[in-house]
Amino acid sequence: RKGYDVQTALDGREAVHATQAGAFDLVLMDIQMPGLDGVSAARLIRETGNPVPIIALSAGNMETDRERYQAAGINACADKPIDWEELFALIERHLPVSLQTKADNNPLQPEQMEFASGTVYNPKDGSPKTGKHFFEQISQELVLLKEALNRGLEDAIETHARQIKKRAAYSGVGRISDEAFRLELAVRRGDNESYAGLVQRIALEIDEYVKEINSGV
Repeated sequence: RKGYDVQTALDGREAVHATQAGAFDLVLMDIQMPGLDGVSAARLIRETGNPVPIIALSAGNMETDRERYQAAGINACADKPIDWEELFALIERHLPVSLQTKADNNPLQPEQMEFASGTVYNPKDGSPKTGKHFFEQISQELVLLKEALNRGLEDAIETHARQIKKRAAYSGVGRISDEAFRLELAVRRGDNESYAGLVQRIALEIDEYVKEINSGV
């Protein structure tokens, strides 16, 4: 539906061979593949001198994973389960400018690595940096969480708490992630009397974090 011309590979070795045989504007690389995994395949592609942007698809995006991906020459990573809007936005930012449908006003430096959650990971100092996508996404999740609370939809409360937890954890904002995890556990226990207070604490932590970022703390 985006109009991309796509060629598929069954495994990592086939992906490496494909990049050697033809010119590609971008590679989507699943990390978990039979035979040659995505990290090894990316490393082999880089060893040939091919600068093609590589976006990894992975369920494991913790700091140790980020270091492995960056060391292998991977430019960006989208976490599973795939959020298609996030993935398409990530693809747009890494396609050659002539192929982008909209300009990227904040391109990454070559030594940085981007995650679909909105985190830009800089391996030089190991620090995660939250970007505008993180704030947009977590604010939207908070709105949906409050709506679910008002309507008494426990499954939706747990889902949005989990999304906030995941996005905050990937972006290195532990205190927001911790509060969201407490709410997720409360739903699993059926402790509905604590829901409102926990949602309020999540909202306060997000608000405090935004204030700190804006003030340069």
